[in-house]
Amino acid sequence: MGKSLVPAAQASATPESSPKAPRFPPVGMYGVMQINLSAMVQHLHDEDVLARASCVEMKKYLVYIRQFGELPFHSSPWCRYSVSFIGATLRSEDLAIGITSDMVVPIFPCSLSGRPQATPSRPFPFPNCYH
Repeated sequence: MGKSLVPAAQASATPESSPKAPRFPPVGMYGVMQINLSAMVQHLHDEDVLARASCVEMKKYLVYIRQFGELPFHSSPWCRYSVSFIGATLRSEDLAIGITSDMVVPIFPCSLSGRPQATPSRPFPFPNCYH
């Protein structure tokens, strides 16, 4: 589980909403999140931390929005969420602590023998994803 902030400039808006009132994605939706570690640690003013963060490739992650981390106020440019990352492969096994690769929930249309599927309300655009 991770935490994410969605800036108002990237949040969707409806025609009936004013330009100054951001609309944030609701809980229970899938989304794409991009993590920029360099920007996240810049305020620390620590050259070693900045150098290490700059070595990490900035990429996009598929996530499931689990819950709000705070109430989304229309006057705020940010909204904090708790998210779960979505995987495109089965998880790695760690039998020493009882974790097997099938301890996932496939997202329809993906299937895994003996595991119930999560079925989104709209067609899921990727064929091989797991919670």
